[in-house]
Amino acid sequence: MHRDKNRFLEPNKLITRTQNITMPVSVDYELTELGKSLHQFIDTMGAWESGTESRS
Repeated sequence: MHRDKNRFLEPNKLITRTQNITMPVSVDYELTELGKSLHQFIDTMGAWESGTESRS
């Protein structure tokens, strides 16, 4: 599941992927500036969604 999401986010420049040369191999993901710029929007959508739960 995470792999599928990351395959969408990386080519869309929302995250960067760094593969570390370790045993076993490890991978780090980090938000790009574009990804960080969506933080307020995502928080607002989350707050809106939480408010709609009480209506159902």
